[in-house]
Amino acid sequence: MLPALLLVVSGFRLPRAQEVPAAGKTARTTSAVAVTWPLPEPYKISQSDMDFGEKQVKQMVRDRPAMANGVDRKSALWTWCVRHFAGSSLGQRIYWHDEDVTSTVGDAEHEPPYAGENGYIRIRKTHTNDDGSAGVASTAELWSDAVFELNNMDNDAEFVRLFEEARANKLTKQAYMEQTTRLEYRAARKTGLAYRHLWKRTKTSPANEGDDWFADVPATYEAWIAEYTDHKKYPWNPYEKDYDDITAPYQTALAVAPDKTPEVAWPLPVLYKVTADDLAFGDKQVESMLHDRPQMARNIDRQSPIWQWCARQFAGEAYGQRIDWNRENPAAANNGGSSGGPENGTHAYIQVDGMQPGADGKPVPRSCSALWCLAVYHLIGLINRTEFDLTYYQALAGKLSRDQYIEKNTRLDYLNIRKTALVYEHVWQNSRQAKLDDNSDWYPNTPATYQAWIAQYTDRNSYPWNYYGKNYDELIAPQAKKDNK
Repeated sequence: MLPALLLVVSGFRLPRAQEVPAAGKTARTTSAVAVTWPLPEPYKISQSDMDFGEKQVKQMVRDRPAMANGVDRKSALWTWCVRHFAGSSLGQRIYWHDEDVTSTVGDAEHEPPYAGENGYIRIRKTHTNDDGSAGVASTAELWSDAVFELNNMDNDAEFVRLFEEARANKLTKQAYMEQTTRLEYRAARKTGLAYRHLWKRTKTSPANEGDDWFADVPATYEAWIAEYTDHKKYPWNPYEKDYDDITAPYQTALAVAPDKTPEVAWPLPVLYKVTADDLAFGDKQVESMLHDRPQMARNIDRQSPIWQWCARQFAGEAYGQRIDWNRENPAAANNGGSSGGPENGTHAYIQVDGMQPGADGKPVPRSCSALWCLAVYHLIGLINRTEFDLTYYQALAGKLSRDQYIEKNTRLDYLNIRKTALVYEHVWQNSRQAKLDDNSDWYPNTPATYQAWIAQYTDRNSYPWNYYGKNYDELIAPQAKKDNK
């Protein structure tokens, strides 16, 4: 998993009037950004989501008491923030973090949801003065910081794309900086609208806080970015360094040494706290899974360790977000199971097929043990989904040969297998059904190193060549050729 630092997106402030360069600089083009009120909220949110959002805003105001001046639960500004924390604009819940801001150039920042981790915003307790000293953050500054970061999170899919393309050396430093600042300009325009339609309706709205809310942002990106000329400040600081950090060490770090085997030990890491609501959701997914694949219910109930372990995974204990059970059968090429990442406001999901080809080629039911193994494997596999995606993008960028693409993917498969074998040893074997079924699907005798494990596969018409090799030949090579024309 990549260090969170490189994905943190820093907030920034519009230059004061005296900092704006003298007249005479003209933009090359005049590409205005269409931003209108009300701002879009494309995702449906539940009452549970709203309760979550309310909790985040309450905690934010509790941690930053100045935000309570003239703003309460009846304020339109409060309600707008509740809905955005609830996920109405991003499609996923957003968390408030009280930790201090890591950025050296802004008073607020956020981290996109990435690699199974939750997205969040945080705001510095103090305001950074123009001379770099710390001052008292006003009510207007704190609320504008929060609104800006919530708006900036609407760009997260693009921020992640830029991060991954930079890491794959598909973007120059200048392109990375320009595209990043274009996204932040869009967030500033949205925040300016929130100033006029939300902040001005609060009980505390001094006449001079428009700068904090980007109220007078130029109508074009070119006019706005031309105001920044000091290469020691925004956007060069922080984005030049960010680009260097992304592109330099991680190309090396992602190349696993041939003789290195990832450490895997029990218990598997519990990365996220889950609530009672999350656990109830997870329990419901397991219940639905057993309803749709009834052979999984043999000698298994809610008290069974395997039920409880899977319920916690569906709740998001390792992935950081809730995972759905999808009752549809996966494609035949997926060998009995598959998973999909969150998309367009939906949760990630897993699928397992209740049937498998028999000796005569006709479908026969999978055993209880085999189905539980598939479910466990794909719940675990979601954690590495971003790394699978990154490998795909690197191959598209021409950074991986066919053999390197296969090796990187099989290393991830091997890691998932090692973890699945540990669940077999410490969870599944404690069930009554384990004594009745053939448990060979659980990889109980997996070699201790990747090299020993992959050496078992020699038939080039089978795994991994018939899956990853085929993907490379049919999906990656033609697209890479097209892109490089």
